[in-house]
Formats: sequence, structure tokens, C-alpha cells
Amino acid sequence: MHAMGDKDPDAACGVVSTGGQPLQGALLAQCRVGLQKVLAEVRSEEFAALRQAKVTGASVNGDKATVRPDQITQVPAGYANTIELVRIDGRWYIDSTG
Repeated sequence: MHAMGDKDPDAACGVVSTGGQPLQGALLAQCRVGLQKVLAEVRSEEFAALRQAKVTGASVNGDKATVRPDQITQVPAGYANTIELVRIDGRWYIDSTG
């Protein structure tokens, strides 16, 4: 969310995974292009507010975790959604297959 607030598609897509692997190659490029389009179409103030996002907890089970909407604060309405995470090589990624 902070990367989106900074309008940084490289950083935002860099923390996304699919199929147990971080995005790379064509999938990473597709994520960046898609996010750039979204960033261009949505009001800057709305994304800027994401810089203040805070996550106050998660349910962790091994290399998987879930952040519930009530654990995400200081975001515009509609941005506090369930987020599935997966740990790959010691680093947490948003699981786009979750």
C-alpha cells in the first residue's frame, strides 16, 4: 500500500507472488503496466492516503499469513481487504493466487 501511495509500480509489483514464486519476467512486466494504468486513472489524493496505511496484525500459519480488513487501518474506504501472504525464501509476498 505504501508503494501504491508513492505511485511506485516497481515496488508494488515487487512484493507480489503467484504460484509460489515472486512475479518475474512477463508477469512482472504485466503487473507494472497494469498498475501504471490504474495509478494514472485514480485520483492522486486517494493513493497518497495509502502512505499512511498500517497493518496491526496477521494470522500466520507456517509460510502463509492472512491480514483481515480490521487489521488494516488509516486507508481510504474500500482499501481494507483481506490480504493473503506467502513467505518465499524468508520474505513475505502478497499471494495473487490466494
